Amino acid sequence: MESIASLLYGIALITSAMTLALSIASNIMKSRTWGAWYIVFQSTLLTICLFEFLSLVVPAFSSGTVIVVFDYILSISTHALMGFIYGLIPFFIYWILGLKLKKNYTIIIGIFSAAYFGVGLTSVIIGDKTFAYDYQAALFIILMIFCEITLWKNLGKLSDAHSRNICKTINIVVLCLIPTSSLLYIFPDTAILMFPVYFISISVIMMVFYFIRFSVLATKISRGGEVSRDSFEEYKITDREFEVIQYVCKGMTNKEIASEMNISVNTVNNHIANIFGKMNLNSRMDLLRFVKQSPWG
Repeated sequence: MESIASLLYGIALITSAMTLALSIASNIMKSRTWGAWYIVFQSTLLTICLFEFLSLVVPAFSSGTVIVVFDYILSISTHALMGFIYGLIPFFIYWILGLKLKKNYTIIIGIFSAAYFGVGLTSVIIGDKTFAYDYQAALFIILMIFCEITLWKNLGKLSDAHSRNICKTINIVVLCLIPTSSLLYIFPDTAILMFPVYFISISVIMMVFYFIRFSVLATKISRGGEVSRDSFEEYKITDREFEVIQYVCKGMTNKEIASEMNISVNTVNNHIANIFGKMNLNSRMDLLRFVKQSPWG
């Protein structure tokens, strides 16, 4: 079973590294708060995969006190990182939803995160991994249920299409993780295999998401960089305001826009003022720069 686990962790390492590279590239193209924190999340996941892979592979080539100490350090470090991810996940979801986590929720999540690490540390000290699997699985299921409820309650409030897509992606992962985590109580010996499967699943789903984003970029480039409606969804730009933006990007004056749209110049001025206010811009040059530098939307 350990040989299969080693293979799975090796695959998890590769998929996690690829997903991390894609997330960094995506965030460079279009920086978002959740994107930056996802990089932190994926980096932590990659480190955990590396530690677990080493803990399975290294003992096969060596033995002695050094390996025992090495295994202790890796195990404790892994549980510490897992505890960090446990606490990061709800914050990450709230960032995507554009919500602020309540203070009492923050305290509860902090306690659960510390408990997750504490259980892992205890299992290392007493030398019983099944002890960690049982209690950590329970804590993990509680977290997943909380995340699932939070996502479904607030998904309809999101105006940004890409944020909705990432939330739907997380929903898929969560729905898969809840029943599989429950299986640990029935088949505790499979825990060594389930964790790398979790990591691979998360990475593959996110890779698909990022590939879709890159395909959107390629389509926009092939169309000559035309302005996308999705680029302005998060700013709550109306259809009429978006029409004004399109004309501005074509280099038309306010008088020309008014003639084209069959409205007064003052109305065009009001639309442009509203656009600048919503997007925190100061001039047409700022708007053109945004369109040029925001191929994702």
